[in-house]
Amino acid sequence: MCIFIGVLLAHFNSEAEFAGVLSHEIAHITARHAVRGMSTAQVTNLLIGLAASKVPGGSLSNSGFNLLNVIVNKGYSRKYESEADDIAKEYLGRNGYNQNAMADFLETMKSADELENEIAKKEGRPASGGYHGIFSTHPSTENRIEAMKGTASVSGEKNREEFLKMIDGLPYGTSDDEGYVRYNVFYHPFFAIKFTFPEGWDLDNLPDRLIIRKNNSEVTMISDNLLRDDIENGLTPKDYLDQNIDKTSFLARNTLLEQKNINNALPGYTYLYETKSLSEKSYTRYTVFFDIDDNDKRPKAWIFIKKFNELNDDNQLKIIDETFAKMTKDEIAKAKGLRIKVIRFRSGMSYNDLANNSPLGRYAEGKLRLLNGHYPVGEPKVGDLIKIVE
Repeated sequence: MCIFIGVLLAHFNSEAEFAGVLSHEIAHITARHAVRGMSTAQVTNLLIGLAASKVPGGSLSNSGFNLLNVIVNKGYSRKYESEADDIAKEYLGRNGYNQNAMADFLETMKSADELENEIAKKEGRPASGGYHGIFSTHPSTENRIEAMKGTASVSGEKNREEFLKMIDGLPYGTSDDEGYVRYNVFYHPFFAIKFTFPEGWDLDNLPDRLIIRKNNSEVTMISDNLLRDDIENGLTPKDYLDQNIDKTSFLARNTLLEQKNINNALPGYTYLYETKSLSEKSYTRYTVFFDIDDNDKRPKAWIFIKKFNELNDDNQLKIIDETFAKMTKDEIAKAKGLRIKVIRFRSGMSYNDLANNSPLGRYAEGKLRLLNGHYPVGEPKVGDLIKIVE
């Protein structure tokens, strides 16, 4: 499987590890695994598509394009993965690197799966797929690590300090333009919005929405474009909710408990509904804010849909409505997402203390350990370079 190196870069702990993963991916290319894994019919269709693209005025056919996409994003078989590991190990040795480096990085990816499983269990949700968990045909990470360490030479260089100094300042997580979280505050400099969410809740920044969750309670934040003509003709946040909630059968099955204007930096309105069944009650709160004062950008509605079983969760989540606001020009100018900072581990330091001062939230210690190859246990030596996030 092709790896998105940029996403993983923060988790490399030496130049040799980085070289090992690059060597593995190059090995898939030099061993022609993509083409060898294709059927004769697929190859024929691909060649036809490529030939068609050479015709003046023609373009690559859809089938040809799709097959190229398969090559780029293909999940390789166990045989090809093992073969690529062996070739990568050879490349590392030829270039003077420690051949255990690829196995070291696989240990980190195995730990990443373990941390994700731990977090998912605590949050009561399914774990997301791991490094090679997407394709069942891949050999297990444990087997790959064992096979690579069995014949590896450890005499080569790792170039750990040089590499860590190079990635000092590397962005961590989503880019500034996509929005980022710092100490339970979500910032989006492009849209110039910000809000605080309660401690103990976790935020996932997805391409089309934000998800904020704790246990079985969940908040979804989405946006909708508004017509300035509608705003100029009197459309209010209450009107917007009435129009959109009325389009469902939701109102016929639920009891309205609360409705009110939100007196905040942006005009807003909220409804709270109760849903009763034979065995339990649940609640849904709809909140919308109108973001309409920026003449350089299209007016927007920011919608929060909060679903929970306990009214105490509603009380916690009110901090979102109370703090939702526009970022100031000074905040936008200074906006900076999370970055890797490389520091020297000194006497008296611990992962626990570093986690207490970290913007990474309640799983900070596990994430910091993972970044440095010490998950679930282990400590750096005094004087070692380690990565933190700030």
